[in-house]
Amino acid sequence: MLIDDHSASAAEALAGSLQDHDRALLVGRRSFGKALMQMAFFVPPSGEILMLTVGHVLSPSGRFIQRRYAGLATEQYYALAGQGGAAEDTLQAYRTDAGRVVRGGGGITPDVALPRPAPLPVWWSVAADSGFDNAVADSVAQSLPATPSARAAWLGGPDRWRTTLLPLFLSRVRARLRVPAQTDSGLDARVSRILAARVAEVRWGPDAYDELVARTNPDVQAAIGYFPRLHALLAAP
Repeated sequence: MLIDDHSASAAEALAGSLQDHDRALLVGRRSFGKALMQMAFFVPPSGEILMLTVGHVLSPSGRFIQRRYAGLATEQYYALAGQGGAAEDTLQAYRTDAGRVVRGGGGITPDVALPRPAPLPVWWSVAADSGFDNAVADSVAQSLPATPSARAAWLGGPDRWRTTLLPLFLSRVRARLRVPAQTDSGLDARVSRILAARVAEVRWGPDAYDELVARTNPDVQAAIGYFPRLHALLAAP
């Protein structure tokens, strides 16, 4: 099971349950750390809503999933996604049904930690909010034949994505946002993959999108590599 800092709430409860019962090998990065049970109360006469925390979700082994949040502003809370609470939270060891050691401390820690992808810069967020990514990808998608052979060629062509999509996208970003939009090889690969997936979905449908991600996403490829060793990795120590 793949998890990362975008895995939150029910996803974390499921991941933690499967891990505690040795039913899944968790691969990726520490999850977000959100596992509150809350109730909403209307505050008259203003009509504002007060969210009262009435409980916390624990994993079957007793791990505390919720990351510490007292004293944090909303922006700080979201900015710390995937990071544990206090350092001492991770010192307590819990055990799965098979006796493997797992840790609490805000979020669910995977069994196999993967490196973080190349970070997306601020200008990417602005460009995506402005729809530049979809505009470029959609225009390229419409220029491709809707044939099985064209689909196969596109899904297997990372070099083509970089030469076809990346210059168009960066040119638009630099002209419209008036920023240098400097990149490196890691960022080039990630942005190209995001744009190429959009092209695949628009031109050949969601199945093509899923296939492209499965073929090229580093996390997915890493997870696939652990399948032959699952029984050994989930066995009692």
